[in-house]
Amino acid sequence: MPNLINQDLVNKLTSRIYNTLMAVDSNGDGHVNSTERAALPADVRSLANSTANAYFAGGAMPIDAYTQAYQSYVQSAVANADGNGDGKISSAEAQQLPGSVYDSVVALQAAANDTQANSLDSLYQQYSVSGWTDEKIMDFINQAYQQGSLNVYTSKVWQAVLNPHLPNDGHTGDRFFEALAWYTDKTVLNSGDGALTLNELRYAKNKQAEKYFSLLGSASSTDERRQTWKHIQKLSLLEREIQAQGETYYPYDAAKMMQINHNNAWNAAHTIDSAAEFDAKVRQASYDKPVLVKYGLTYCMHCLLLEQLDSVHAVADKYGDDLDVYKVWWNPNDPAMAEISNLTTNEGVTSSPYFMVYKDGQVVREGYAFPDEKGNGVEHLLQGIV
Repeated sequence: MPNLINQDLVNKLTSRIYNTLMAVDSNGDGHVNSTERAALPADVRSLANSTANAYFAGGAMPIDAYTQAYQSYVQSAVANADGNGDGKISSAEAQQLPGSVYDSVVALQAAANDTQANSLDSLYQQYSVSGWTDEKIMDFINQAYQQGSLNVYTSKVWQAVLNPHLPNDGHTGDRFFEALAWYTDKTVLNSGDGALTLNELRYAKNKQAEKYFSLLGSASSTDERRQTWKHIQKLSLLEREIQAQGETYYPYDAAKMMQINHNNAWNAAHTIDSAAEFDAKVRQASYDKPVLVKYGLTYCMHCLLLEQLDSVHAVADKYGDDLDVYKVWWNPNDPAMAEISNLTTNEGVTSSPYFMVYKDGQVVREGYAFPDEKGNGVEHLLQGIV
């Protein structure tokens, strides 16, 4: 039981006594007779009966007069129990209260816990019906934590994370599902056998859920947590697709997924292949408008996933004439790519996929991003620039 402020405790106890007495006053005469008192909660009934026996010959007892007397009695009892005089009653000090008063304190706490549990259960049901989002998960966790009930709801929160809301306009289509099946099989299961089974997919979802939980409570990991949530959503969409097809797996062409489509017209026009081209299309061009560059290793699974989804092209379509968008593919192990790889490392790129925003010839913002097929997912890099 948390420490309770003395006057708050007195007020709550007095209010409880008054309300329970009024509730059993069946004829509304402002008194409680012996029959009516039999319906009182045990902790209230014992003291009410002893008072009625002592002052009213066991008969009807006036509610208002008893409530006033009870308040004075409890005020004195609480003051006496406050051994260190700090104006609060601790769990240990509460046990020094008279038996009937202590029983009422316990009843108050139990009622408060029931109210909190009912409130959280209602909120959980509400969010389950409307669909779980990252924002709803965080709100539920915060409320459960504030009420000291987070441990009670851990398994339910886990189930909520594994069952995210799937928007009607979410990722769809064979291209998306095939790319995601391949990417999941390669990165989580270290496999490339051409099929992601439901069991393998659910294992991958559990791994992402573990990652999501590990990021909770860290303000610096908010973006990563949200990206992880989106990944869980993507896996859930693929899971739904496999089930809708009545299958136990989703097939993919591993060789195709490992290829970069340089023949694509947009890719051909927006892939930087030399230092001179980079200087002209990125550094110099950024004096006219911002330029976003995605750096990707040719063997990076995540980069190839973006390639198969055509996500970088989607970013260019989304921002139109306000932004130029280019790709730089590099491979430090390929002598044929030495020039572009040296340029990449000189720009300070050490991992991929990595995005840099150039303006007036300089990098003004940089970082990791995971744009989707609609070009969403790079807002944190472009806010205030485009």
